[in-house]
Amino acid sequence: MRRTASASVELHYLAAVLFRRYIARIAIDWVSDGAWNANQAKRVIDAIAHANAEWLYGLA
Repeated sequence: MRRTASASVELHYLAAVLFRRYIARIAIDWVSDGAWNANQAKRVIDAIAHANAEWLYGLA
């Protein structure tokens, strides 16, 4: 299977959309279950997203 540049862009876009959707669902569930408060959830999500961006774009 040959990949095209547009397929690569679409794949990255889809991955970003799904990441945001499902990380939000997890955080909402854990906050509603009392495992985290809203500030903790935001800090954890920011840390995960930051680490992913550093790895992906070689920022570290």
